[in-house]
Amino acid sequence: MARRIWVLLFLCRVPLLASLVLIALPLLALKPLASMVGALFYTEHLLDSVLAAAMACWTALVCVFILHVLLLTLPDRFHLQLPFAPSRRFYLLLAVGLSASPVVVLLIRAQTGTATWGVLLGVVLSSVVAGLVLRFKEPVQSMAVFRHMRERAGQRLHEAHGYGGANQLLAHLQAGGLLVFVAILYFGSVFFWLPNYETQAPALYFVWLLQILVILLFSGLSFFLDYYRVPVVALSLLAWITLYTVFDVDHFFRVQPPQTKWAAEPTDMRHALEKRLARQEKPGKTLVVVAASGGGIQASAWTARVLTGLQQVFGSEFTDQIVLVSSVSGGSTGTLNWLDRFDASGHLPDSAIAQVMDQAMADGLPATAWGFAGPDFARSVGLPWLVPAWLDRGWALEQSWKRHMARPEASVIDWNQRALAGDLPIPVFNATVVETGDRALIAPFFFPFADKAISLKDLCQGDTLQAVTAARLSATFPYVTPIARPWSNDGQKAKQLPSWHLADGGYFDNFGAFTVLEWLDHFVLPDESIPIEKIVMIQINAFPRSKPPSAYTHSPGWKYSLLGPVMALAAVRTSTQIARNQAETGALQAKWSSLRPAMQWREFDIRFDLTEEGKTIEPPLSWKLTPQQKVAIDQAWQELVANPNGTIAELKTFLAPHP
Repeated sequence: MARRIWVLLFLCRVPLLASLVLIALPLLALKPLASMVGALFYTEHLLDSVLAAAMACWTALVCVFILHVLLLTLPDRFHLQLPFAPSRRFYLLLAVGLSASPVVVLLIRAQTGTATWGVLLGVVLSSVVAGLVLRFKEPVQSMAVFRHMRERAGQRLHEAHGYGGANQLLAHLQAGGLLVFVAILYFGSVFFWLPNYETQAPALYFVWLLQILVILLFSGLSFFLDYYRVPVVALSLLAWITLYTVFDVDHFFRVQPPQTKWAAEPTDMRHALEKRLARQEKPGKTLVVVAASGGGIQASAWTARVLTGLQQVFGSEFTDQIVLVSSVSGGSTGTLNWLDRFDASGHLPDSAIAQVMDQAMADGLPATAWGFAGPDFARSVGLPWLVPAWLDRGWALEQSWKRHMARPEASVIDWNQRALAGDLPIPVFNATVVETGDRALIAPFFFPFADKAISLKDLCQGDTLQAVTAARLSATFPYVTPIARPWSNDGQKAKQLPSWHLADGGYFDNFGAFTVLEWLDHFVLPDESIPIEKIVMIQINAFPRSKPPSAYTHSPGWKYSLLGPVMALAAVRTSTQIARNQAETGALQAKWSSLRPAMQWREFDIRFDLTEEGKTIEPPLSWKLTPQQKVAIDQAWQELVANPNGTIAELKTFLAPHP
């Protein structure tokens, strides 16, 4: 009896595992993984909540329906005897139970009253549709012509394969019909909600749609292959690797020919530096350099808030003093949106600050989910020829950013021309080369003095790329955005491009400080003809300082036996970067203070640090901010500004002219 149950559970593993995901994912979004997947369940608008709730209910119904099909067909195919005879009430209660978890969490996370009503409306609509299907299914199936055809086909199935009959055939036909319907819904959704459209389906809609497709495909595969003892997962993985190899499937980012001549050598960067410093009228110049850390949309929003907030506190003269911005991951996205709103005269208008913040906090999850469910899923199931090589979730994320930008088609070479005129600070988007572990410095100028780094010249072989692509490459959040290599429309040019894959810049330095320090040490400070009186290094950190766990906090031993090496590797990455940057900064300050004693140098750590009722607010690690999290960004900044002994007050004192 026990063995029979275990065999039955194994044969029904696909709908059972899918049901477990449907229950567990919403619960994980409440607390354990709230910072990573919690944003999926936040809804503000009616359409978002209707679609998310309705598709969750339909996912539950598909799980129950596939389980019903398997319990109807498995006994005959595998000569099993079911331990019980499931009734219609059993399936109904199971569907309600599976729907409960996502629906309840959607109600808890609904941000507005409209969203709450939308969740309830989605449940009602899915229930009505399911009821109509059940209501008309029986009369259609009972029609004489269909009944006769089914009986004859079922008899032939039994004669050919030794199992099955009219009822089993009907179950297979229903499952096939459902697959066809879902395929139509899938292609319709992918083409109807393109990421560059203003109206987007919520990310959760595509998550559930993709789960339904996986349930149907793998249930069918397991039903037919289990009989021959063929492992479905191993075969699918082998097929996936084979198809990727045969069709040379990869992820790409597009490069394009420059429209104007590059002026990106160190002598040109020296000219840009002089032009930027010339915007200051005083003889003794203040050189401000910024390092913006990574951390998803939280880092994007905090970077934009700090850069715009400093202008609000100190005026546009302070923005003119910013010469270099080295950014990583989400910090690069915030930097992109900040630079995008600079006007033709090289100023950020105060009226554009709200637009910068809106861009930096724009929801990127729907576009990413569209890319996962659309072009990337097509590649994974062996249909890479259906989509262009560059079309993936990375491209989709770029399109969602472009919808909010003032200059969406601006390229890095466009920024080169503006930086040469002194109208823009020099931006550096830091990425990581997967094959070598070196930095990729995506910037309007080349950095031949940089150690263990490649420049845009090496990466694009004389071509350029769009600024939004540069930010996306720097912000290649693990698995959310694909690791990609360069691609060109020109077939001959494509053969000359390197096969380097770029990953998130945070792998090398998640704070952006290393590039700043290297630039100062090797390019700026050795040239004493540059009249620098003060150096201000601003380190933008999007997360609070992590508190070390108590030495007396006990954790289970199996956790460290199984995951200890991975946990240590993840923890030491950040700690070593912090220690290295602190050591480098201290050594550099000591070195140049002795060589140029008249020059003053201070570092200012501007960090998101907000507490509520004595507890530190934990920012999200995804590409979506809730209304409360957006308010928290501004609140944390206002508290920094209002603190008479805080970092901003210290910066005011340092910048004040000495008598």
